Amino acid sequence: FASDYRNEVQIIAKVLSFDEDNDPLIVAINAASAALMLSSAAFTEPVSGVRVGLVADQFFPMYKHVNPEDMGDSALNMVVAGDGKTITNIDANANEVADEKMIDSMEFGLDLMKPWLEAQQEFVDMFDESEVVKSEYVSFAVPNDLIEKVQAQFGDAIRADMKSAPYVSIII
Repeated sequence: FASDYRNEVQIIAKVLSFDEDNDPLIVAINAASAALMLSSAAFTEPVSGVRVGLVADQFFPMYKHVNPEDMGDSALNMVVAGDGKTITNIDANANEVADEKMIDSMEFGLDLMKPWLEAQQEFVDMFDESEVVKSEYVSFAVPNDLIEKVQAQFGDAIRADMKSAPYVSIII
């Protein structure tokens, strides 16, 4: 979504049953992305979620359902979400994993997303463009020239007031 997107969007994925060979969380993240791409919401690029594990210094995709209390031999149980280039969310359980390994695991996760992203795009491409009607998005972003004018005219006064206000601690 655009950074100034204001319309509320809720997606609720309810798992009625699952086979433990496919993590319902990962399936739900990817299904929600595909559904949004076909909806009228201003959502046009897929996002994906993947789960990454770490055993004997080797990363591996965790496709099966994992009980967070029982990670088995894995030192890492991390769900990474993003668009294949940028990470938007991380949720992890880890047992003393070095910082460098955590960064490597995130990069591994970005690579794991690619098949999911391609599958979503292929799914969306199966629909005729006339079947997918996107509503026109009207940006609520404040124009940069207006922000600059307000800062130039009122910035110093606002900073002075903020610094003199009791119990206010800000970084300006």
